Amino acid sequence: MKICRWIRDNSSALVLVLTGVLIYINWNLVHQMKIDRKERIRPYIALYPGEENESYFFKLSNIGDRPAYNVEITPGYCKKPKILIKRLWQKENVVKFIGHKVQFLSDESKFFKVVIKYEDLLDNSYTDTVDVNLKVVTLTKEETLLGIAKRIAEKLDRVSEILHKGTE
Repeated sequence: MKICRWIRDNSSALVLVLTGVLIYINWNLVHQMKIDRKERIRPYIALYPGEENESYFFKLSNIGDRPAYNVEITPGYCKKPKILIKRLWQKENVVKFIGHKVQFLSDESKFFKVVIKYEDLLDNSYTDTVDVNLKVVTLTKEETLLGIAKRIAEKLDRVSEILHKGTE
């Protein structure tokens, strides 16, 4: 009974407090939506290391929804940017040579960080750091598709021998 009387006597204050709480919650939701929209439409640069013949390369891809400008790629073994790209459109891929395999003979040289700096159309700057492991990229002869196919063929030959012996 006392609680009901207190609520009735202070109903204006309760409505005011609850309205304030709802205003704060709505403001917070709108603010978070603005942040999410800004993050969703910005450029994002993805870096994929690769190997071809006797060289290593980076495949750069803008996976964001806006173009990236003044892209600088600085591998950890360099003092200044090694790759400079004026503009990288959204969904565009660029392949850039980073070095001959002889440069990366030791295992230590195959692990390094890459700093990626770029800007968007509104001059917002972004910096990403990627850990690169060229050891994963490098395939031995036994790990290539041809090597795998040869191992499967050897196993199939062995299985056919066993089946052939079983029918005799």
